[in-house]
Amino acid sequence: MTDRNSYLNFIGDCRSEIKASREEKFSLSLELKRALNSFNGVTVVPVDWGDLDSHPLNEWVQLNERVEIIKRFSSENLLVFDTIMVAGGNFGWHSHGDCVEEFEVVSGVLKDLDTKTVYGAKDVVIFDMGVEHTPVAIEDCVLSIKFKR
Repeated sequence: MTDRNSYLNFIGDCRSEIKASREEKFSLSLELKRALNSFNGVTVVPVDWGDLDSHPLNEWVQLNERVEIIKRFSSENLLVFDTIMVAGGNFGWHSHGDCVEEFEVVSGVLKDLDTKTVYGAKDVVIFDMGVEHTPVAIEDCVLSIKFKR
């Protein structure tokens, strides 16, 4: 009888772990969905640290049909992303309420629709907390983006 009880306890523990894992994944999915909606202009809310940090580490995420990002590094005060934008791709109008965004154009040409400024390879751009911006790829672009608290 002890073996049967041990087995049933083991199965119960496994089910609990699976349920907790699903709940955690669903929670992250809601944060990620909020960030994606904001980046794509579905909602106009700041894309904050928690939204950005909800992206999985070292997995490409398709923000929309022309923009893909991958989170390469995450710490308490720094997030680093690589981004590929196909010509015409954009992040939508957004801001970051609790972090500073700094990006470098690795290759290609990008324009911020809010300031009408055009950036090319090796240009570095900094958006302070709360500054609204709408980056659009004029040509296919590769960006290295850092978010700092």
